[in-house]
Amino acid sequence: MKRFRAIGVYLTCLSITFYLAYNVTEILLYLAFSISCLLLGTTLIVIPYEEREVSFVKGLAYLTYDFYADIEKLLKEFDANGRGVYTPVNIGESKSVRVLIPMKVSDLSSASLERDVGLVHVSGEDVYINLIPMGFTLVKTFEKEGIIATSELSEPSVQDILSRCLVDLLEICRSVDVALIGRRLTVTLNGPIKEFYDFDKLYPRTTNSLGSPYASIIASIVSYITENNVKVVEEEFHRRRVIVRLEAV
Repeated sequence: MKRFRAIGVYLTCLSITFYLAYNVTEILLYLAFSISCLLLGTTLIVIPYEEREVSFVKGLAYLTYDFYADIEKLLKEFDANGRGVYTPVNIGESKSVRVLIPMKVSDLSSASLERDVGLVHVSGEDVYINLIPMGFTLVKTFEKEGIIATSELSEPSVQDILSRCLVDLLEICRSVDVALIGRRLTVTLNGPIKEFYDFDKLYPRTTNSLGSPYASIIASIVSYITENNVKVVEEEFHRRRVIVRLEAV
């Protein structure tokens, strides 16, 4: 991570300061501090913390590629390409999130799931593919750690929770900005990792139904904490930011 190398540079500079102080005062304690800071600083600079982090992020991205590739084949098999809805559902005594992808054109505003069913969910005349979104395990983990909890659909609460999840824990972006107008939620990720770009070109059906990995994680979290049906409406990818627009339906 960059902060480790920044600390290493700071300690190295501090060791030079202590060494100069030793030359002026001839106090051996300054020389000991100088040697200690030099060893710690050069160690933090030389050890490839960043390389290990980059390798982990790439490995996570490759696993996500596999997930999207499988969903792409599944949607082609069912000839489904509609916008999915992330919906909260109670399974026994625990709360969960599912994404319902229509197998034909339908009004998703009334989509709901009262119990955990199989791959295909039938609601009246509408038929949906019922999937566990890729962000669900993260959501449950955050809940067990006390990071997220049920909250209202408001800018401060959603931004606070998304910042803790996406910035502090997952580190997939530097900061998160949230704007809410009516039932439309706009989430801006500043400085996102680049590994989740261009999924729409590789897996168009999956991206159209689930959104990008950024959108899928965000929609899962928002649906879970607000207990609302959430649909990914639009995404914009820029060089240094990603904009995800959601709608609570």
